[in-house]
Amino acid sequence: MYHIQELIQPIIAHESSGICQEMHPVVPPIVNSTPNRKTSSLCQSCQLVHSKFQAPKVNQPNNQDLTRLRESLSQDAYEAGEIVSIGQYVVNPPGNLLLGFVGETPHNQLNGGTLFHNASTGLIWAENQVSLGAGKTLMAKEHFEQWLWE
Repeated sequence: MYHIQELIQPIIAHESSGICQEMHPVVPPIVNSTPNRKTSSLCQSCQLVHSKFQAPKVNQPNNQDLTRLRESLSQDAYEAGEIVSIGQYVVNPPGNLLLGFVGETPHNQLNGGTLFHNASTGLIWAENQVSLGAGKTLMAKEHFEQWLWE
């Protein structure tokens, strides 16, 4: 703020011949009283050190709001399959599928899979995949949903 205040004030230039000339401010003030405002000559770091803490004005929720919030977020309110988290994993080096043969070609080997976690029941399903593409992942999701509802 101090540096901006200097730019708003008119500049007095002293020439070597002894003539003093007043120049227009670099930033013209919008309000006429702005250049006359007193500022601190401290640097910004010093101003932060000397500043006082002010508590933020925050509205605290009452007990009814808190109980309503707890009830809406309770784990018992969800049914199986409503909230499912999905994550993928990569296997390096590629491995053999459970139904495959030893010595499969690299494009038929296990490269990773998808993990499904059902938040309401806590069940986890791991689906091994040859490819982690969108098509194989959607097929894995369908297998998980079939397993979940059986």
